[in-house]
Amino acid sequence: MGVSPRRLVITAAAVALAIPALALPASAAGASSSPPRLALPGSIPTWATAGNLRGDAPTGKPLAVTVNLALRDPADAEAAATAVSDPTSPSYGKYLTTAQFKARYAATDATVQAVRQWLTSSGLAVVWTSPSNRSLNVIGSVGTIEKTFGTDLKTYSHNGAILRAPASTVTLPSSIAGTVLSVSGLTQSLTKPSSTTDAPPTPVFKSPPVCSSYYGQKTPKDYALTRNVPTAYGKTQPLAVCGYTAKQVRGLYGTSNLVKAGVNGRGTTVAVVDAYNSPTIAADTNQWAAAQGEPALRPGQLKQVVPASYSYGYDDTVNGDQCGEQGWYGEQTLDVEAVHGMAPAANITYVAGASCQDNDLNDAVQKIVDYHLADIVSNSYGDIGEDLPADDISANHATFVQAALSGIGIFFSSGDDGDEVVLDGARQVDYPASDPFVTAVGGTSAGISSTGTRLFELGWQTATTTLTNGAWTPAPPGTFQAGGGGGVSTLFKQPLYQRGVVPTAISEYGGLTTPHRAVPDVAALADPNTGYLVGQTQTFSDGSVRFDQYRIGGTSLASPLFAGMEALAQQTAGHRLGFANPTIYRAGSRAFYDPASSDHTTAVVRVNYTNNEDASEGYGIVLRTFNLAQTIDLRPGYDDVTGVGTVNGPASIKALAGR
Repeated sequence: MGVSPRRLVITAAAVALAIPALALPASAAGASSSPPRLALPGSIPTWATAGNLRGDAPTGKPLAVTVNLALRDPADAEAAATAVSDPTSPSYGKYLTTAQFKARYAATDATVQAVRQWLTSSGLAVVWTSPSNRSLNVIGSVGTIEKTFGTDLKTYSHNGAILRAPASTVTLPSSIAGTVLSVSGLTQSLTKPSSTTDAPPTPVFKSPPVCSSYYGQKTPKDYALTRNVPTAYGKTQPLAVCGYTAKQVRGLYGTSNLVKAGVNGRGTTVAVVDAYNSPTIAADTNQWAAAQGEPALRPGQLKQVVPASYSYGYDDTVNGDQCGEQGWYGEQTLDVEAVHGMAPAANITYVAGASCQDNDLNDAVQKIVDYHLADIVSNSYGDIGEDLPADDISANHATFVQAALSGIGIFFSSGDDGDEVVLDGARQVDYPASDPFVTAVGGTSAGISSTGTRLFELGWQTATTTLTNGAWTPAPPGTFQAGGGGGVSTLFKQPLYQRGVVPTAISEYGGLTTPHRAVPDVAALADPNTGYLVGQTQTFSDGSVRFDQYRIGGTSLASPLFAGMEALAQQTAGHRLGFANPTIYRAGSRAFYDPASSDHTTAVVRVNYTNNEDASEGYGIVLRTFNLAQTIDLRPGYDDVTGVGTVNGPASIKALAGR
């Protein structure tokens, strides 16, 4: 497949540049007596087409958007961010404070004041200004927003949802146009995964106790319910695990003895970003820890930074519950308990987005960077593909450059839909995981032995087939179910740290004429069929609300697991590690476990309650086969499923620490 014409190819050095503003003719800019306005190219997403048009944007609720300001010297900022992150550079570790970053690269106070004055004079309320002069959050009616930014907001069909987007290019007064990088929030996003604080706890999710405590412990023959399950690949496949404990996962990655010896994340802070905030997160984490024999949270170990109010990112009457009023509770629970499991002594700062929309989540990341709330940031969400408005990508990228300059490592899950071909019909990687200044964490399926050691680790690309009338239907492996995101970006050229490591067959896949950014960088446990056991307060069908444990996975698990292990590395190093990729690629596969098996026949039998709670409505029995080959697949060395590999004991932690 060649480069799609709807993709914009951008070099890593150019993406942070303010997109040149274009002069509009008087007929487009407004009446001739009005001050001249300039267009802001890149403000319309590729899917906002006449064929997808569905109507006008709803006008009932105020709209919150973020005005992102351009860096004064983005090329120099990127060069400096690269230098401070490179262990071989004389500038390594010479990070900037927020004040230094503001003085050197951010918009001036005079620029911020001019933009603020224009916004308020247009009838918008400025509710927050980034202390680094990176952005301003504003709110106003849809009509005022449209008038201020010179565009009409419409709704369009995209990937099964009805989303808002500008119908025409955003325009700005010529006096400030060159200082504005993007207006985020005009375009709605399909950020995944998908809670206001007054929502009840998540509906219950339970699995039948027809499962194993470790890989291979039990087979279908051990239970009457599954005794007649047929073989697959010429043998009886084992039952899926009930969910690995934190202790088992530390065993998988060889960090158990380090944690016992006190290399447990003490003195580090990991930030977790999600939308909304579970009211039971602290109690749930402590109850989960008690159930698994893990240390409880110390007083003050978990901090929560939440917005003054929350908002919905979607019209639920149009799209259904796309934003997940409760779904983010489970995501937050997973992230916090994964970090705590890997680095039991690390401080955790939870920073909530006001909604599941890109601009609100990026605002949360911006706050972490501006106030340096943590040195390590785990983000378990992402957009499907890279088809965000180009100006929004530029704004996000500038935030990641600022993070690298500040000595903050940003980690993103690579996505849960493999190469995206099954979901979206086209091979692509997800953003922000594809940004060259973040560490993209892919996924694996893993077998852990009875003694807590690695039996196998394969790429998370799982196929599914269902037991129907005594036979697997369709024949194994069946159809693609889910997998870690990977591939090559069509937006970003290959960063320096990937040169000589990523094979040309990956970096120039599909007819690209120059090497591009490959995803992921590293990987960790993700497959829900070999997933992590978390504990959460849930709502049962009888109306009761109580704590229970369940198995879960996704690269939403992989990212916080790896962030927790990065905390062990930072404690080992004794200093901030910042952006991790230059160190990761310098160490290469020699320092990590390299999942490279061509085995596509390892599988488990999984039993589910039909109603996710009990046997009253029966069971479903499925076969899940690991390591299904897509256009991305495992290979020796770097590959586009697991990157350079997974953590492999103290040697990997030392390598991450730069030792």
